[in-house]
Amino acid sequence: MSWFGNIRTFHASALNLLAGSLAKCPDLPWEKVQRLVAHCPPLPDSSSSSVVLHDRGLSGVVALGLFAVESELAHHGVKVLHYLLQLLESLPRASWVQNTLASAKREGVIVEQFCYKLGLILSQIAATNPSHSSKIVKALLDVLQWFCDQFIKSLSTTPEEVCYETVPAILGLARAMKGTAECRAKAFREICGLEGEPEGGGGEEISFTFDTGDIIKLKNMVLRVTGSQQLKHLTSTAEGLHEGAGQGAGLPYRSSLSQVLHCSLVTLLRDIVTSCTLPLDPGFYHQLVKVCELEMEGGVRELGSSASASSNERAFHVICILSAATDMLVWASRNDTEIDSTFHRLSSLLTVHTSRFNVLVSPLRATILEGISSLAVRSQTLIPAALNTYKDLLYSSLLARMYSDAVASGNMESVLTARPTSFQMLTSYRLTSVHVSRADAFACVQWTLGQVVYSTLQAACEGGREVMDGFLASLGNKLYTTDANDNFALRTAECIVMVLGHVASHMGSKFNVVATVTGMFGQRLFHPTSSLDGKLVGELARIAAHTADPETMEEVVRLMSLSLGESSPNKEKKYGHIYQPMMDSLTFLARYLGDGEQRRELLLKTLQQFIQQGIMAKKASDSTQSTHKATSSSFSLGLLLPIIAGLAERVEPFTDPPKKVIVIFRDFWLYCVVMGFSESAGVFPAGWYRSVQAVARKSPLLLSMGAGQFLDKELELNRPLRIESIGQGDVQEARQSLLDGLDRSLELDRLVVRLSFSQCLYLISIHRLETLRLETSTKNFPLVFNYLEDKGLQGELWVAIEKIAHKLFDQYIEQMQAKTATEESAAELESLTELLVFKFNHIRGRIKQLADKFISKVVDKFSHLLWSRRVVYTMLDLLHQLSLSLHTMDPDRRRSLVVTLPDLPHSVTVPENATKREKTVSYFAQRVEQILELAMRWSPRETTSILLEYVRSVASSAHHSGVSLATAQINNYFDLNPHNKHVPPVVSESRPSCVKDHLSLLSSSLHRRTHHSGEVAGMMTAASIMAGVSPGNEGREKQETWLNLQLYLPRNSEMLSGMGLTTSW
Repeated sequence: MSWFGNIRTFHASALNLLAGSLAKCPDLPWEKVQRLVAHCPPLPDSSSSSVVLHDRGLSGVVALGLFAVESELAHHGVKVLHYLLQLLESLPRASWVQNTLASAKREGVIVEQFCYKLGLILSQIAATNPSHSSKIVKALLDVLQWFCDQFIKSLSTTPEEVCYETVPAILGLARAMKGTAECRAKAFREICGLEGEPEGGGGEEISFTFDTGDIIKLKNMVLRVTGSQQLKHLTSTAEGLHEGAGQGAGLPYRSSLSQVLHCSLVTLLRDIVTSCTLPLDPGFYHQLVKVCELEMEGGVRELGSSASASSNERAFHVICILSAATDMLVWASRNDTEIDSTFHRLSSLLTVHTSRFNVLVSPLRATILEGISSLAVRSQTLIPAALNTYKDLLYSSLLARMYSDAVASGNMESVLTARPTSFQMLTSYRLTSVHVSRADAFACVQWTLGQVVYSTLQAACEGGREVMDGFLASLGNKLYTTDANDNFALRTAECIVMVLGHVASHMGSKFNVVATVTGMFGQRLFHPTSSLDGKLVGELARIAAHTADPETMEEVVRLMSLSLGESSPNKEKKYGHIYQPMMDSLTFLARYLGDGEQRRELLLKTLQQFIQQGIMAKKASDSTQSTHKATSSSFSLGLLLPIIAGLAERVEPFTDPPKKVIVIFRDFWLYCVVMGFSESAGVFPAGWYRSVQAVARKSPLLLSMGAGQFLDKELELNRPLRIESIGQGDVQEARQSLLDGLDRSLELDRLVVRLSFSQCLYLISIHRLETLRLETSTKNFPLVFNYLEDKGLQGELWVAIEKIAHKLFDQYIEQMQAKTATEESAAELESLTELLVFKFNHIRGRIKQLADKFISKVVDKFSHLLWSRRVVYTMLDLLHQLSLSLHTMDPDRRRSLVVTLPDLPHSVTVPENATKREKTVSYFAQRVEQILELAMRWSPRETTSILLEYVRSVASSAHHSGVSLATAQINNYFDLNPHNKHVPPVVSESRPSCVKDHLSLLSSSLHRRTHHSGEVAGMMTAASIMAGVSPGNEGREKQETWLNLQLYLPRNSEMLSGMGLTTSW
């Protein structure tokens, strides 16, 4: 069975790929389209004959529909649409080949599949081609009406025909036409197996529309079916087939088929009617109101009277019918009398208990709330009554019980940010079970309640803010008078807090709502201490994230300090109950805080709190006489790492920050080192290490910031770990840790022995930070030179930094070797080599030596850099610029000079002393010669070509040191010509240079390169002028250019033809 299913899937996928390819072809002949049509069901020869429909034919229809949509009916679209409409009209006379039982249960019977997919294709064509919309809508409604009429006449037909053909056809066509244009487009992509949006649907979305006659026709059709006796007996008919054997065993509709059909048609009518913008007859609205009232009465009665006997599936469809009826009732209520009647009807239904279906009824309650809000906004005299209705729901036992159940389920979010999607209307009616979590049920009602309160208050403020002030004051009074010992009252208060937070988040600075609400929260917070405090903290964070209010942000930071235990242990007992809510709030802020500057400030505040927590953890470890290792305090400290990482990921990197910021990050990295968070292997969760990596990406360099000789004292005074608490064992452990992280050597051992505890930790912090930064991106390696050039790092610290640089460079080489060779990785290596070439001429000798070692290592592992055009040009250009610093009139008054190259961010500071300048240029020239000689040995052809091109490209009539060196290298390579290579040295020495050298080849090569380069440049100029200039209208100068081109082009017609140009005018 699976093998057969794979064949079906392959057949459909292959046809869809063919359809997508054909849709992109310009001037497509009909014969190509017939390849798709050949896989579709053939149309009947006459109106009396039938068409055979099956799975494989459906795959062809879907592919043809995909072709039509993606090509926007550009290629034989009229023919394709004509075929699809004829196929739709032939559905009533179709002969169906039923699919297997497994396929029917998974996808539905073939009738529903065909009607749904064909109808969806036509709906999408109508949405993207408005000129065909009315014709398609009329055809869909005609076929739907035919099947509805057959259902009304079903007493004279067999049960199998009703349940296997008529009802599935109605369900499929209804599913195809319902929903929004976006939902239909998404469903179309799903049936075509598309991940993205079809090309034909990429423009402005236009929903296919129904005119007034279509809407009246659809309404009458739905009323006939839903009010018929056949609908009442449909469930028993289907159940009889289920109890039988054979064909009836494959019916996929396990719940009440009557409710399934009823729900399908009512929701279809709701979607079409409520999206109508055309004026309708007043009688239509009045009749629709009466119908909706009857639907609601019947649905409520069924839920209430037979709840114990009804299944969840049946109740779900009844609730969907009630929701659709509510939407239509609100939409159809036009005059004041109807609006008032509808308002009171909905208000009375809001808090009705429905026994065990309270969870499933949640989306219906949300729909009712939205209906009440819509009516209140339309008729502002109802606003006070609407606000009272909201308060009744807030204070009711129903909402408090739902909230308690949601909290008990363990899936409740700390802050509600959006309405849950689990209640969205299903596109299929083949339900075998319905399960909705209690958390989602409460969140659906609570979020909608907050939204409608906000909408209603906004409408109320149009006439003044008195109504809003009174409503907020009543909620604030209820909040402040809540008994902290009454669990039920606390649940109600938490619901009030969530509503107030929702309103303040959406109102923002309007009418001073944020200050009013946060003031209410401040009066209740810790007065007295209760579980309500955690919810207040969460909503304050929500307001801060959505409004960026600075005062609210300050309050959140203050509460963070209190909850995480900023000072005395007594505060832990008083504020410890808001620890977890505060952690959740910080996580929320890290994700949703929109203001960039506030994110940076919160990150720094959180880092400071991390440091304070570290001090407390250190004190705890000292009191138990333990060493600086991971303890239980480390775990509470590590819980802040994901929050810090979340904030760091959403801020820009800290480049050139003030000294205060560097000190904060330096202390942070000290604790990460001491507690072991910066190590990949350890007892802590792997997520903490990834969080530290995320912080490393944005962390500033831990430079001395000009501290110079006072850096050691600054480390002692400003670091969180006080010197008095450090023992000799701690010092030895820090030194050993530094040695273990670097390559051991005698020099390093002697160096580390002289380092203090604070210096060791500082160096380890730099090593771990830059290692983590390098792990995230190899492009970060050049930052190491910032430490080497830091004038505040002297003596032993600088030597240790040099060892760290060696270690990091080895790691860089390993990571680059592990990468796949691409243009990007090659460019990165060339960029690093250019940097090393500049650092080779650094004014500090140790940095110069280090750069020389790095150059040797990188060309040893990536030898192609030796003959890299970019690297060779940079070396020769820099050599020339450095040589220019030697040519001054007064050698004794030379000043320091900064040498740069165009389009490169690097620079070289030339020494002030004349002798040192001479040495710099001499050493660099020797090093360039060595590199070029090595390149000539390994890749002579490529290197010679690059050097020749460099000599040709330099346009200078004066001396150029780079050209001279390149010419000398070429001359050395050419040495003797072929005639003299094998002549004995004694004879060769007696011959003149012009006889034995190979300089003629050099001159010839340069001449040919220059000649052909000029020809190509001329042809490129000719091509640009021919494309944009014509003789006689661009001035005398361009006319002369044009005449010159006429003389030039005929001699080069063959070359121009090869470039796709022509010399004909």
